[in-house]
Amino acid sequence: LVQGVGTAISQTAGLTYAANVSRPENRARHISTFQGSFLLGNSFGPVIGGTVAQYLGYRAPFWVYAILALLVGVWMLARLPDPRLVGGSEAHRKPRPGFLTSMRALLGQTGLVWACLAGLLAAFTRAGSRDMALPLLGHELGATESQIGFALSLIFIMNVLVLYWAGALADRYGSKAVIVPSWLLTGVGLGLLAVAPGYSLFLLGAGIFGLAAGIGTPVPAAYVTEVVDEASQGQALGLFRTFSDLGLIIGP
Repeated sequence: LVQGVGTAISQTAGLTYAANVSRPENRARHISTFQGSFLLGNSFGPVIGGTVAQYLGYRAPFWVYAILALLVGVWMLARLPDPRLVGGSEAHRKPRPGFLTSMRALLGQTGLVWACLAGLLAAFTRAGSRDMALPLLGHELGATESQIGFALSLIFIMNVLVLYWAGALADRYGSKAVIVPSWLLTGVGLGLLAVAPGYSLFLLGAGIFGLAAGIGTPVPAAYVTEVVDEASQGQALGLFRTFSDLGLIIGP
């Protein structure tokens, strides 16, 4: 429970920081780089945790990651500059309206609501298909554990490979020009998984789904920062993350 609260705060603050230290012309690339580092952690963390547990016991990974988290916290406290205090915008120093007033204003912005719903649907799709249905489908098709693991790794690899380029495309051509193709590719990937008679098509569908997710992941968050004023970016991204986490809950 405590870890979940900390993770929610950390990820939202990280997205907000990436938005604050960027400019409109490179914001999607900053956000995609932040989210790409998160996916790298998703890729390597389980391997390290499993190895530590195998040789040092099941409690050892919690100690390792607790120490890492403490070191990161101390480093950020001592070294991470606050962009609001180092040549920050005057918008952050203006008096802020109350929470309910701010939420009503944010929810009244159609673009923000659509971006939040896109984030919810993307998280719902990832949690329901990648994390739940894909391993079960692989088992039904007769794939081994290592083959299913490779398909899951392929999804993360494709995510990481295209995240930065997706951000660059969004910065150049606009968020909508990237969001729409990503969802069309998502439909193709999931469709191939739905009809796959064997492992080859199963693996192709997983790869296309990973490609689509990598293209579409950073763009809705970047779009959120485009449709609200600078002082409201943190609260808007928090709202976006809330919708996304709701998708992670109901997807499975």
